[in-house]
This record gives sequence, C-alpha cells and structure tokens, in this order.
Amino acid sequence: MVSAQFAGAGIEYPGAVPMRIFFPNARIAHPPTRGRDIHRFQLVKNLGELGHEVHALLPDENPYTLKHSRSPWSVLRQLRAADVLYCRIDYGPNSATDLTLPRSRWLIPGRCVVAWEFNVSLEYSPLEERPRQQVDRAIARLRQAAGRVDLAICVTRQLADEARELLGIQNAHVVQNGSDPEMFRRDLPRPTQIQLQNDRLNV
Repeated sequence: MVSAQFAGAGIEYPGAVPMRIFFPNARIAHPPTRGRDIHRFQLVKNLGELGHEVHALLPDENPYTLKHSRSPWSVLRQLRAADVLYCRIDYGPNSATDLTLPRSRWLIPGRCVVAWEFNVSLEYSPLEERPRQQVDRAIARLRQAAGRVDLAICVTRQLADEARELLGIQNAHVVQNGSDPEMFRRDLPRPTQIQLQNDRLNV
C-alpha cells in the first residue's frame, strides 16, 4: 500500500492507486494570464505530476485536466467516483460549494475527502465594499455547506482562523502559495516601470 500526501497539507490519504480528484470549479482560460487562473493551472499541473487525476467540467481549457459535461448526470458520476472533492472558495458560495449543502451532500460517498481552498477573506474584500448583510448571508450559506468539509487549505493564517471560527472547519492548514519558476522569472532584471495596458498589469 502507498499513501499520498494531499496538496502538501500533511493529510495522508491511503490507497493503492493515485487519487481521483474532482475539481468542479477548476475552469481556466489557457494560457492563463490572471493570478487565480495561474494558481489553478499550477495546482492541477503539480497534482498530475504526482500521479493524481484531476477531473473538471467544460469549458475548462487547462490541458492537465480530464474534462466532463456540466450535465447533472455527469456531475453525479464524478461525485460518486471521486476520492477527493476539491473546491476553491471565493467571497461567497458557488455551485461547487453548494454540492455539500445538506440537500445534496448525501450524493457524496462517505470515503470521499472534501477539501476547500481559501485564497480570499470571507469578511473583507480589498476590491469592493460589500454590505454587511450580504457578507453574513454568504457566511451562513458556506457554514451550512461546511458541515461535510474534511479539510481547509488556506494561504494565510488569517484565512485558516476564518475557516475555523466562521465556518467551523477545525482541520484547517496554512499552505502558502508558491511561484512556478517557468512563469515567474526572478533572474530577469526588474522592469524600469510598471504600466497598465488595456486594463492589464504589465510587469
């Protein structure tokens, strides 16, 4: 028997074969140009290099995912076959997190590990001011869905504290983001200036 460490979080998932990971909101445009797309791309690529299969839904363009229809029957098949259900959390609930709401979590096999990835604060957005009522509604819905979550992977300690205190996910681990040297070249000279062109940051 072999065991695979899941996403560097120190959580061992025993098994004789690599994990089958269903990542319903893995979708990116390719080649990736936005930070969140680059992060998804790198995560999936690295999991594949470890021998795991990452299954996503169309119209994902990541060359490292196995793609499936978004039909209810297709999603159900992926849920039933998955060793891990992996969801990336945004400022509020999404269709991926809704899979673990009480009305639908019974569809997920008991052996399946549910992991949520936290990259943003649930309470504070640096990009926009959100009404407190909207924030509270989002947290309440996520707390409902979090009842079936086994693991939170958080990029900062603050986010791990939010996962524990706001959502009740006690098994929360801090795993900082890393940079792929093929996409971020530290050996190149620093640019003389940073410019915005067509609403894109040019570094």
